[in-house]
Amino acid sequence: LEAKMMSLHAQCCVYERHSAEGPEKPETANPAEIQSQLVQATKVDNMQPAIWNNIGLLYMSLDKFDGAKAVLQPILANFPEYNDGVSNLGLSHLCSDDVDAAANLLQTVILRDSSHIEALNNYAVLLLRQQAYSSAIVFFERAIDRDPSHSYIWSNLACAYSGEGRHVDAAKAFRHARELDETNVAVTCNLAHHIAATIHSEADAAARATKFQQAEHMYSSVLCDQGEQAGSAQAWTGLAALFKVQTELADQDEKRVELRSLALEAFSQALDTDPSDPVVWTQVGLLNLAEGDYKRAEMCFRNGIQRSPNILSAWCNLGVALQLGGSTNEAILMYAKALASFSNSHEIYNNMGNLYRQLGKLEEAQTAFATCLRLNPEYALGHNNLALVHILQGKYPEARKCLQEAMAIDPALDAAKSNLLKLNWIESMAQQEALRAKQEALRPPPP
Repeated sequence: LEAKMMSLHAQCCVYERHSAEGPEKPETANPAEIQSQLVQATKVDNMQPAIWNNIGLLYMSLDKFDGAKAVLQPILANFPEYNDGVSNLGLSHLCSDDVDAAANLLQTVILRDSSHIEALNNYAVLLLRQQAYSSAIVFFERAIDRDPSHSYIWSNLACAYSGEGRHVDAAKAFRHARELDETNVAVTCNLAHHIAATIHSEADAAARATKFQQAEHMYSSVLCDQGEQAGSAQAWTGLAALFKVQTELADQDEKRVELRSLALEAFSQALDTDPSDPVVWTQVGLLNLAEGDYKRAEMCFRNGIQRSPNILSAWCNLGVALQLGGSTNEAILMYAKALASFSNSHEIYNNMGNLYRQLGKLEEAQTAFATCLRLNPEYALGHNNLALVHILQGKYPEARKCLQEAMAIDPALDAAKSNLLKLNWIESMAQQEALRAKQEALRPPPP
C-alpha cells in the first residue's frame, strides 16, 4: 500500500507537470523529484507494474522515448497482461517512428480489451499518420463511444474527418473538442487550421473574409494567452500559413508584398519560439516555393525532414523544389526514398508522374498517375494530370474521359476546365488537319 501511495503521488506530479500552463512550473513538477519518488516506490515494492508504468510516463513526458521503452519493456516480459503498460510501450514505439512494433503492441491491447480508450486512440493516431483515414475514424469513434469526455480524442477524430474530406463533420468535432476544453491550445489551433483549410474552396468573397477573421481571431487568442511559451509556436505557424493563403488570393501586388512580409514575420516568431518544430520549417519552405526561391525552399524542407521524417508534405514539396530547381535526378531519388515510408501516398505518385511527364517519360508518367488514382480514385488533380499524359500520347478520347472525371469530382478545378478547352482546340485542329490530308489524297494528280 505504501508503494502504491508513493506511486500515485508521483503520477499526480507527472500529470501536473504535463498539464501546467504557466511559465513557472510548480515545485512538485520537478522531473528529478518525481523520478526519485518513483524509484523509492520500487524499493518498497518492486512487483507493481503501475510504478514502472509511471516511470515510463515520466520519460515520455520529457520526450525521452528510448528511456520509456527501456522501462516499459520489462512490463511486457514480466506482466504481459498489464494493458496500460503494453499500450504505453506501443505509444513510445510510435513516437520513435517504429510503426510496426507500435501497431503490434496496440493491436494486442485492443484484442484483449476492446474498450481500452488510450489504445484505441493511439492506434487510430497511427492509422491517421499512415493516411488510413477511414480506418482511423472507426477507432476514434469507438473510443468516443466508450468515453466522450476526452477533448483530444474529439480533436484527433476531427483531423481524420478532415483527411477524409468530411469537412462538416470535422468542424463539428473540432468545436465539440473546444467546448470540452477551451484552454487546450492544440484544439483551438486545429479548429483554426481547419477553417483556414476550407478558404481556398470558398467561392464567395464575403464568406472567405469571414473565415479569415474567424481563424485569425482563434490564433490571436492563443497568442494572447500563451505569450512566449512553447505552445504559441503552433499558433504563430497557423497565423503565418493564414497570411500565406491571403498572399496567394490577393489581387494587388502591393497587398501581396504586405501579406508576404506578415507571413515571414509570423514564421520567424514561430521559429524563435520553437526552432525544432518541423511544421514551421515546412510552412516556410512552402512560402519560398511559391515565391520561386527553390534553393531556400529546399533547405527549409530538409530542415523539417531532419527534425521529423513523418511529415509527408515536407517530402513531397522537397521533391517539387528539387524538380523546379533543375535537380530532376535527385528529385526522383527523393520520391523513391519517401515511398519507403509513405508507400500509400497518392501525392508522391502524383508528383512523380509530373516529373516523368516533364522529362518526356510518358509511360513512366502514366504508370505513376495510374498508381496515384488506384490509391485515391477521388483525387481530381490526378485525373487531370493523367489527361495531360494522354494528350501528349495523342489519346484524345482517354484524355477527355479523365478531364470529365476530374470535373465530376471537383467542379471548381480550374486546371481541368482549362485543359478541356485546350483539348477541344487540339482535337479541332487535328480534325482539320485530317480533313486537309484526305482532300489532298483525293485530289487528282496534275496532268
